[in-house]
Amino acid sequence: MKFFLIATLMLTFISPVLIFSQSPAWTVVTRSLDTLREVTISSLQRDTVVFQTQNGIVSLPVDSVKSLHQYIESSFWKRAGTGTLVGTVAGGVIGIASYTKPRGGFIDIGPAGHALGGAVLGAATGFLVGAISGAFSGGETSYDFTDKSLEEKIKILRELHREYLIQ
Repeated sequence: MKFFLIATLMLTFISPVLIFSQSPAWTVVTRSLDTLREVTISSLQRDTVVFQTQNGIVSLPVDSVKSLHQYIESSFWKRAGTGTLVGTVAGGVIGIASYTKPRGGFIDIGPAGHALGGAVLGAATGFLVGAISGAFSGGETSYDFTDKSLEEKIKILRELHREYLIQ
């Protein structure tokens, strides 16, 4: 029983570290080939886009933006950690709920043994499911504004800003 409690506490404190992630940032390339790295779209005002950088705010005319690039790493560890935590708790609860005294000459390990077994199986299953789904997440997104009209650029930037607000 002590091992189950210690394992649950460890996973409870480790999982938030695995789950933490930053919101995706963009790399902006202007027509003059200047590059702004790790920016988010703060707002869009008429034909001006406002980017939030690590050092402050940068406003650019929409027509000066040549391209936007975003690379999102896979969330393998984030989802594996979440799956492990959920699987451990669910497996432990199922293990305790399914406990019955054994009949015959079998050794009774008690409800703690069932909880521990369920937690271990649940953690392994949760880790695998989370890791597999996390491995297929992420990727690269690029928008080339070279041949786009001002209205098309504004429409794309509005959509990207809206997506950022939802996240």
